[in-house]
Amino acid sequence: MKEPIRHEQILEAALRRFAHYGVTKTTMTEIADDLSLSKQALHYYFPDKSSLTRAVISGLTGRYLESVAGGIGTGTTVIEALESLISVRAGFFRSYYQLFAQLETVLNEQTREGQELLQEVHRREIALLGDRLRQGMAKGELRPLDADGTAELLLEALSALARQLHLKCLPGLAEFEKVTERQIALAHLLYYGLRNDTWTH
Repeated sequence: MKEPIRHEQILEAALRRFAHYGVTKTTMTEIADDLSLSKQALHYYFPDKSSLTRAVISGLTGRYLESVAGGIGTGTTVIEALESLISVRAGFFRSYYQLFAQLETVLNEQTREGQELLQEVHRREIALLGDRLRQGMAKGELRPLDADGTAELLLEALSALARQLHLKCLPGLAEFEKVTERQIALAHLLYYGLRNDTWTH
């Protein structure tokens, strides 16, 4: 007997479609077909595409923040943590480019709820990176600084470099690698400007 389709299976099927084709070019019928599910059965779980999109993005952002936390917690120095953070962000962006490229537009179309989700992700990233910078100050690696303000500035600069990819219809691996290299160079520039000259490890 065939097992019933689970909520998580629908989310994964939708995520695969969104990641490959983007949200706007994906239909509920295609997602239902991928699962050998009737459109009526799909609507039992999600009444419309907007509710399904919100659920997919909510789940993905949760996984993203877990990966960011793990990346920032990696390494014994702040620069190692920054390099790991950039690697995590780049990996997610490459894997889900079609979705991320449309993310702000899709969420803004869903008005206040979508905007609040984007803001919460941004706040969590700042808090995670700010905590790591404070750890660097506590052990003498970094000179005194505004940890959260510096974290916000760095994240905004990294995002600005990543937006260069939006100028291309479908960027290739070389474009992703070039942006990642520039982000790492920027992180090094900032780090060595903030590092305590007397610190050794």
